[in-house]
Amino acid sequence: MIRFVLVTALLALTVGCQEAPVTSAPVGPTTVDTYIPIVRPASAPVVPSSSDLGARAAYAAQMEALAEAAYDLDLLLRQASTLDSIAEDLEAGIVALTDHPMAYQVEQVLAAKVLARSEASPEFVEEAALLAPHVERLVAHRHPDVSLLVPALERLEGVWSAERRAAAAEQAHQAAATWLADNPCPGCTTDTDLPTNADAVRARKVLAITDALPAMEALADVSAN
Repeated sequence: MIRFVLVTALLALTVGCQEAPVTSAPVGPTTVDTYIPIVRPASAPVVPSSSDLGARAAYAAQMEALAEAAYDLDLLLRQASTLDSIAEDLEAGIVALTDHPMAYQVEQVLAAKVLARSEASPEFVEEAALLAPHVERLVAHRHPDVSLLVPALERLEGVWSAERRAAAAEQAHQAAATWLADNPCPGCTTDTDLPTNADAVRARKVLAITDALPAMEALADVSAN
């Protein structure tokens, strides 16, 4: 069932959407299994015409192969007791998808889940350096969730130079500020008495990013000095 959902989601995301919607998550505590990351837009392959059956079938097979690989990597992450125990396999699996035109989605989803689990359970990551490639991917994609990036960058103190952390923090701060400006939510509240679960998820996400923005700005300043 989960594999089918991943296939369907990847296929749907190629049909002109600009941001993966943050919807359909429970209102309860966020965990690595319930956290639904934002996915920054990027170029997606053109969906072949329905009249070109051969190209259409090849496209569907390509998307399904990506979803299968994404499912396996997500399962690897969810079942792991520590990131250290699976870091090499997870990284190899992500790198293997690099040439796929939709790889940016898998990269962001997995990276965000790694950071979400690391924040919820710091013992999940014994070697802080293992967070680095996941931070790099989110920063490179201008991912706005600084609520995840702030604690990850803090753990990279001593792993990255002050200059490198400052540059990453500055990029992340700019990306988050831009995303918030493009996704206003004046009525966002932490109240659980919201019309739908999707509203609650969106409110939590906007508020979390907003609350973490000053910390990211301060991190950039501190790292630079």
